[in-house]
Amino acid sequence: MKKVTKMLSISVIICLITLLFSSCCCPPCNNLLQQTATDDTTPGTDVSQKTPSASGETPATTGTGEEKEVKVDALYYLGGNPPSGGSSEVIIKAEKKTSEKLKVSFGESEAGGTGNMWRSSGWMAVVLANMLLGKDATDYEFSFDTGGRIDGPSAGCLMTVGTLAALRGQQVKEDATMTGTINPDGTIGPVGGIPQKLYGAQKKGKTLVLIPAGQRYSIDMGTKASVDVIEKGKKLGLEVKEVSNVYEAYKLLTGDSLPQMEVSDTPPQLPSKAFDRFKGRAKEWYSRYKKLKGEYKSFPKDYQTYFSGFAGMVDELAQKADNALSQGMASVAYDRATGATVQMDAIVLAMNMIQRYQNSGFDGAVSYLESKESVKTELSAAMDNLKAEDVESTSDYVALFEAYSKLTMAEGFILLADDKISVLQKNAGSYDESQLMEELYYVGYYYCCASALLTIAKDCLDIAKDFGSPATVNNEDLVKLGEIMAGAAKANMSYFESTIVDEYAKSAGVHSDVMKYNFMKLDSRYMMAFASTCGVELMKKEFSETAESAPMVIGEASSTYTLSAQLIAKFYSLDPQFDKNYTQVVSIKNERALANMLNFADKRALSLIHLNGEENSVLPICYYENASLLRQGNSEEQIEALGYYWRSTILSEIQAYMSGKLGEN
Repeated sequence: MKKVTKMLSISVIICLITLLFSSCCCPPCNNLLQQTATDDTTPGTDVSQKTPSASGETPATTGTGEEKEVKVDALYYLGGNPPSGGSSEVIIKAEKKTSEKLKVSFGESEAGGTGNMWRSSGWMAVVLANMLLGKDATDYEFSFDTGGRIDGPSAGCLMTVGTLAALRGQQVKEDATMTGTINPDGTIGPVGGIPQKLYGAQKKGKTLVLIPAGQRYSIDMGTKASVDVIEKGKKLGLEVKEVSNVYEAYKLLTGDSLPQMEVSDTPPQLPSKAFDRFKGRAKEWYSRYKKLKGEYKSFPKDYQTYFSGFAGMVDELAQKADNALSQGMASVAYDRATGATVQMDAIVLAMNMIQRYQNSGFDGAVSYLESKESVKTELSAAMDNLKAEDVESTSDYVALFEAYSKLTMAEGFILLADDKISVLQKNAGSYDESQLMEELYYVGYYYCCASALLTIAKDCLDIAKDFGSPATVNNEDLVKLGEIMAGAAKANMSYFESTIVDEYAKSAGVHSDVMKYNFMKLDSRYMMAFASTCGVELMKKEFSETAESAPMVIGEASSTYTLSAQLIAKFYSLDPQFDKNYTQVVSIKNERALANMLNFADKRALSLIHLNGEENSVLPICYYENASLLRQGNSEEQIEALGYYWRSTILSEIQAYMSGKLGEN
């Protein structure tokens, strides 16, 4: 093979590795993207778009008549020259019903006034309100109706407060409103257009407007200047107050307090048995890393030179894993060791692809990839093992949920790989050498990710199972919980794809499917969430009854819900500044908002861990410990810390919900 060909192949793979290290890039195929973009329903869940009649009446429902209704006025920002703001009345209803399916309905009387982002806010409101109060959402039929426009994500906290008030039989003060997104733990995220929204509040006769903490100085979209919205509010006859979480907002909007758990400052401790298990698995992953590093060193010097920069980054992460272990942070060591191993595996994969391609052409590269397909058989075996698992405690269930979340993601990666192979076979003649190498590399990378996830799924059970006391968990309750989480996850994904990814597509002048393809390269969370949503639909076919698949649905949906919430916070709420490749966040403009979110997320996760007491799963503790360290890092690591805190919170909430510990005092 000529030297120029060798250089071309290596340069192509280096470009891929660069993206991999910044975001774990994995572009999906268009047919799978189209499936996700157009499918707007969740199996077993009724998400309808009902339109009120001209008289303003809402179509009749099939409830029991025990209906609680709350009216709020949601503020919105409207672009234009000049930009403006307004408010729309939203009627939130929570009606007791007799059917077994969860129903969340959305109505509008102004065409185009709402959309996927409103549904996302509504679903998050339903999930969070029911979790905070310990209620069964499937006992109610929820509806959100508006007579005008609504700024979906920025109405999130207001809609959550309204849903909470409806469930508690209370009302939101007529002279009060707010703007702010809602996160999975109840923290309030930043929004835009606040100065314009104040005019909307004034026109509606409001006297109190709540805004997210850290946004006292906000950009006036008309003048592009920063203004003090508290002072601006005074001139308009408005009292503007900053709030950081749903508890503060509920108190000010209703005059009553939500029940809160006592927060202990005592850091959670892993049981000795769990610590030893994490330690053992961390050492196993570190051993795999060392083996891969040895394989890396077996390649010719010029290969090592090309990849030395990336290998050095992995070495640093592996050293951090070793340091964490020496400091007694076994779960942190485990997390870092798995990361180092997967990244080194990606480097060795690239080196093998190049070497085989140069020695035997594309046939050699394809032959090497065929050896990776054994992961399909491994997945089938892993699925059988999970289905046969005996779970006795609520802690066991959490371990099972987490294992299934990794399994569905692995299935999704295999689907991506197989689909890419199919596309290559049909269109091989239309690719040049560099494109073929790129596509072949992705196939191998998908298989490697799937294999790693299968091992992590097994670790979830080996580490986190057999803690806590035997408990009876009703299968019907698991099905209902799965419906709630699946609805929220699907709504969040739909929002992110239709209002964030599509906006990027418009700005770039490309088709939305092209931007979705590219967005996988920008953020690994989208890639992982997408893989999960694809994988779970296929894996549902492995179960004959809905009750049997419920643990898998809960695991996948809770994971996707967390990932998509992170994406919304990162690309909508926090106003990040990216590097030149648009893959890494280098700074956050809304620093105070991020700090508030991290502080409350820490407290919320910690309080829920302590709520479960001795029955608590070790997995929320693992996520909590990692989040506590990540929040001390750079901007990208702080966003990752938010996700770890939220994952800790959601898993603890689910466990407390199953055991009946979550609810009003």
